[in-house]
Amino acid sequence: MHHFHDAGELAQALRPENPVLLNRPHAARRAARYFVKQFPGQSLYAVKANPSPALLRLMFAEGVTHFDVASIEEVRLVRSTLPEAILCFMHPIKSEAVIRESYFQHGVRVFSLDSMEELEKIERATDGANDL
Repeated sequence: MHHFHDAGELAQALRPENPVLLNRPHAARRAARYFVKQFPGQSLYAVKANPSPALLRLMFAEGVTHFDVASIEEVRLVRSTLPEAILCFMHPIKSEAVIRESYFQHGVRVFSLDSMEELEKIERATDGANDL
């Protein structure tokens, strides 16, 4: 793995044509600590921003215990990486199969929705669960 001082140095050295991922764990740790300390509510990390298992573990260790997941792949990733994390399925449109797997296999209890149809779908897929 290459180590660069900053994004500019990487761009000059590699001239990438495809996106690259820059890991700055010290900066992520500092930001997570600051946010958890300053924000009085419950913080959610949006997994789609950077789904790196190492970053997910770092965030959890710094007190970010809730994760905004938007796909079944993100649900599976976070659950396998952080078994005790709280998963919030924040994509407003999901298939019944995805809802069912998320609820019954991965313990998801928070689902976003933006229509009565989506609410009805969630109710069907969770067999009328009362712990959502």
